[in-house]
Amino acid sequence: MLKVTTCGVAMVLAACGSDGVDGIDVDDAPVASVDRFSDSFGKLFKRSGPAFDPVNVQAVVPAPNAPIDFDELFTVSAFGPTGDRITYYSLDILPREPAKGYRILRNGQPVPGQLEIHSGLPGDAGYNDFVQITEVSVGDGYVANSLQSASEVEAAIAAGDVTASQTTTIANWAIVPAGSTADRAFRGNVVTGNRAWVDGEVAHFLRFEENLEITDAGTVPVAEIIVIFDNNMNPSEGFATEADGHTHNAIDTVATDPGYSSLWNHSVGNKANFAAVTDFQTAFDNVMAADVGVDVNCPEVE
Repeated sequence: MLKVTTCGVAMVLAACGSDGVDGIDVDDAPVASVDRFSDSFGKLFKRSGPAFDPVNVQAVVPAPNAPIDFDELFTVSAFGPTGDRITYYSLDILPREPAKGYRILRNGQPVPGQLEIHSGLPGDAGYNDFVQITEVSVGDGYVANSLQSASEVEAAIAAGDVTASQTTTIANWAIVPAGSTADRAFRGNVVTGNRAWVDGEVAHFLRFEENLEITDAGTVPVAEIIVIFDNNMNPSEGFATEADGHTHNAIDTVATDPGYSSLWNHSVGNKANFAAVTDFQTAFDNVMAADVGVDVNCPEVE
């Protein structure tokens, strides 16, 4: 595999054929080791001590870099805005500050075969599933997948070998171990089978929304969810549920609604009124702790 160093960026961008379609074979590249349950990343589902229902969760959390079955372990049945039953993946607590993501373009279009570039892996400083997209424009001589890391992109920008434009668009690219499965669709689209470069390695990721608009504060926009805990206080005993496992958690938008975001700002409802909660409005009327300072990546899926 060709690995571009900072001093070799200009040479690679200027050399080789003009179409760059074949580029560098990503199947020969090393695959990144990913752990979403490490102490440096996990919170609700941290392997060493999950905050959410630890008696049951800790026993099923996969080993580092082992594939994750998101449909088996991390789906939640809840209410949509008008009371329809919906399902969401629960992917853990995240900050509102986005990480960086890069798309490589030629003449305004993605370079064929080029993987997108994510600035880090779960557990790295500054990592977030949500990335603010920078579009990087390369010349006709660029060979697909010559750029394989955020540092190489930034070096090429600094050297004047490429031009870059930071957009106001945020995408939800949740990096997962290779072989992970998430069979439910997001806005009708398959979410698995995606790969990106991270520091010269290929990382697999789940692709959710890619059209979020960054807020005036420079953060990921959030939507609202109201949850009811079984102990009426915190996630240590899980959610309150019906016999079939359906919660009375309620969200204010679904994935196809304007203003939707998968980053959910949490409020807590009173379990005493569990049966009376049937949609977002009745959940809102039942709030006993508003905006508890927890935002979780919870894509609503089909």
